[in-house]
Amino acid sequence: MAQAQTPDFAFFADLRPTLARENDRRVVYRWYDLDGRPSVVGFRLILESGNRVTVSQRIRRVDTDADTEALDEYFIESRGFWRLGKQYLPFGAGTILRPSALAARVDTNLLYEDAPIKIALADNGKGRSRGVAGRIGGNFGLSFAYGDSWGIEATDLTAFQLPKEALGRDRGYQLALGADTTLFWRGVTVVGEYVVLRNGESPDDKDLDLSVLRITAPLLPTRLKLTGEWARDWTDQRDYYRFTGDVPVSRALTWHPFVRFEGTKVKDFGLVSHVRL
Repeated sequence: MAQAQTPDFAFFADLRPTLARENDRRVVYRWYDLDGRPSVVGFRLILESGNRVTVSQRIRRVDTDADTEALDEYFIESRGFWRLGKQYLPFGAGTILRPSALAARVDTNLLYEDAPIKIALADNGKGRSRGVAGRIGGNFGLSFAYGDSWGIEATDLTAFQLPKEALGRDRGYQLALGADTTLFWRGVTVVGEYVVLRNGESPDDKDLDLSVLRITAPLLPTRLKLTGEWARDWTDQRDYYRFTGDVPVSRALTWHPFVRFEGTKVKDFGLVSHVRL
């Protein structure tokens, strides 16, 4: 009898439609979530060599995003060793910077297994993110990005601004340094991150010192979760807060009601419907 084999080709969808009311009282519909992560459809392919190919396309891009491509990611990889193509780069816990670029990435270990290192050489072209970025560590890590125009995309700095307020081309910073940690305790997850941005590309891009503290806790005995986040711009002495719920509706659908504050002022509130197929 012939044995069933694992499919080597699969389509997927990762949708994040969001209905929100912003502080100017407008009700808006977005195809991306609070952190600028877009709704995508795509496919994954496992080659005979064992290497994997991933291609995903955005349903709609953020209009102000420095990344003008319709495709969100397209890369080939040997998991745990290397990745080549357009991808999200290794930097911190992703709460402050989540850069995307055409890049060649190498994954290895520094001296021992508990100190993984990921380094990517990236080039998105003139006026966009390019240079070298990387992260060293596991649950505690140190990150760096050096080159041109870091922090300009819709997935960057979303703890402090809306994705549509992304800096855009010819802006950003030449240097980013960060430290992050993730802790787990009795079902509670704590993520902390601190990032400094230096050498702005324009006079408007002043040096920044930023931090994010995010705590996710289960609401027992239910399956619900609540996430609270405090972000601080230490340069301008401004505080930002976010509260998000996790409400499982089905295996494929989770609702994320949310509200965000800049100081004591509501920035926006609404609902993200996260669908995975």
